[in-house]
Amino acid sequence: MEKERLINYLQDVYQLQIQNKIEKDTMLKLEERFRHEKENFEFNSRERYQTSPKVLKRIKQAKIFIAVALSLICCSAVGLMAVKHNIAMYQELVDYYTSSYNEAFLESNKRGLEENLKDYNSVKTLGIIGIIFGGGGIAAYIFAVKSKEEEQEEMRGMASILRKDCDNNMKIIWENYNIAQTAYNNTEKVLKQLYNLDIIYPKYRYLEACGTFLEYLLSGRAPSLEATPGYSGAYTLFEEDLFRGLIVDKLDRILENQKMLIRGQREITNKVNELIHGVENMQKKMNGIKQDIQKISHAEEMNVFYNSITAYNTSVIRRISENYYR
Repeated sequence: MEKERLINYLQDVYQLQIQNKIEKDTMLKLEERFRHEKENFEFNSRERYQTSPKVLKRIKQAKIFIAVALSLICCSAVGLMAVKHNIAMYQELVDYYTSSYNEAFLESNKRGLEENLKDYNSVKTLGIIGIIFGGGGIAAYIFAVKSKEEEQEEMRGMASILRKDCDNNMKIIWENYNIAQTAYNNTEKVLKQLYNLDIIYPKYRYLEACGTFLEYLLSGRAPSLEATPGYSGAYTLFEEDLFRGLIVDKLDRILENQKMLIRGQREITNKVNELIHGVENMQKKMNGIKQDIQKISHAEEMNVFYNSITAYNTSVIRRISENYYR
């Protein structure tokens, strides 16, 4: 095969291998994003809403108020019963000594009666305070419980919105995944057709090897894949460099020299991130805007990139049909 045709063949193989890797990495990234959105959807579908510390504190304080009020009311009730018993007893003694005209005992029991009446009023006041505390505590508790219900209802609403967003995101990501998968399958098919020309040994049909062969031919280190009189072939040079650990990263130079569509293996991750970023930008545009999923599902970056892939793959198929590489 002529050197020029071999270079063109390797350029196309290498280009398709890079496209293939980008498409595969894009699919993996989109699968990861899809799983993440699905996990968020399932998380927001569970009824497990936690009450905020502020509301929990209010409920706790209200319960303390009610407990204190109940204690005061109970103490007041016991105290009133005891004081009423004493008042009844002193009243009987006062009546008895009044009828018996015993002034000394009469005065003593009158003082006891007056003191118990004062104690009765004090204990009664304590009971009233307990009732007020209890009423305030119950009101605070009702308000706190209502706040808890409102808070949980708000969280349910937020969860519903998040579920809807996750559902929309999953649809968008899945449609973009289908675009990437279609491109991947198409590139695989075209790449297989190039391999079936049996120009490269099956052992070397991978990205690093084909890129390195291309570098050897472009730099003049090898005129062909197999050895020729006076020259080592690309296969031999590759095995030697591989043995010496020199196959590190020659791919960027090849792509830069040939001004191919994708610059180099180092930029594959960046390109994938751009594609994913396109999906994210599209998702952001959804906030506050009601649009049909079908209209927004295809990110512009994805379309431009995969349209270029389709065009390039078509041109390779045409060259194969025209026996361009023979």
